[in-house]
Amino acid sequence: MESQQFFLSPELSHRLAAIDIGTNSLRLIIAEALRGGNYRILDEEKATTRLGKGLASTGRLDSDAVEQSLEALRRMKQIAAGFQVGDLRVIATCAVREAENGAQFVNRVRDEVGLEIEVISAQREAHLAFQSVVRNFNLEGKNVVVADIGGGSTELVLASGTYIEAICPTPLGAVRVTEQYGSSGVLSHSGFEQMIEGIDRELRRQTRKVLMEPHVFIGSGGTFTTLAEMALAARGQAGLPLRGSEVTRAEVRHLLDRLRKMPTEARRNMPGLSADRADIIVAGVAIIDRIMQRFDLNRVLIHDRGVRDGLLLSMIDRSARPAEKASSDVAREREEAIDRFAANCGVDNRHSRQVARLASSMFSQLANMGRANAADLPLLEAAARLQD
Repeated sequence: MESQQFFLSPELSHRLAAIDIGTNSLRLIIAEALRGGNYRILDEEKATTRLGKGLASTGRLDSDAVEQSLEALRRMKQIAAGFQVGDLRVIATCAVREAENGAQFVNRVRDEVGLEIEVISAQREAHLAFQSVVRNFNLEGKNVVVADIGGGSTELVLASGTYIEAICPTPLGAVRVTEQYGSSGVLSHSGFEQMIEGIDRELRRQTRKVLMEPHVFIGSGGTFTTLAEMALAARGQAGLPLRGSEVTRAEVRHLLDRLRKMPTEARRNMPGLSADRADIIVAGVAIIDRIMQRFDLNRVLIHDRGVRDGLLLSMIDRSARPAEKASSDVAREREEAIDRFAANCGVDNRHSRQVARLASSMFSQLANMGRANAADLPLLEAAARLQD
């Protein structure tokens, strides 16, 4: 989808903005693009509208939340105009993607607010979150699982270094799980066990084909940053930077046990926990705990950016490169990517290239006989190179 453009003076054309319409909240980030593909944040706004409230049971976006979201989007559009941004993109994730009236909401935003929404897939959401992680963490030589927890879903990305091995979308959002198991208030032992069993069951189902064993766990999204703020407050380290901070499994378990026994009002006064997340925090922390259990991980690294950061980075990258690349450039980049991935996996490069040459020769003969599509040759060569 094309970004929404504004007519600006040249000195302001490098300002850009992104709006993320999530199940729990709407977020706006306004930034100024810098050299080197990075940016400086000028403003951030958040509106907790709970657009996906009741979605699991009704299949529809909540009507009151829709009106609140429309008003929030009008305000965010005005703020972006006030900063004179030159490039604005609006994306919507799980709630709008799944709801029966999601398309109706998109149309109302277009007609009443004047913004075009791009409803992105779970896979695209995961890619954006991972792109943000790659730019902020050194993943070289590491098997990584990246989790982005939202209100309606959690996307898991398993990667070897910067190369994605698998994407596992799950319906384990903090709002959805809270509504499903009634964990907004004090949760009984049996209710807590039912929630844990349900999360475990979903994680097993969605990750059963995963073969790699991650060594590093990185989490993005409001649940993770809230977890870090609570953990730092408990250590007497409130105010330290969140990005790159570590929370141990023992701390996660301790906080989870403490939170589930507290009424919602008591949680609102807990250091590090924002009031608008008090009713969904038990489900969110439980999801983190079970991911750590599923992959036998003892610590999580916190990333205070995520999908919106990935979106801004992709906008900057797109504006910095030519609209069309020469085919030779594309082929060279493909070769370089295959070489890097093969080296990272310890492939015998000499042997794999010989396999690729033989496969290519046989394929070309079949193509000359009209029994193969020549356009598939690059895919076959890549597969042959990476067959080990």
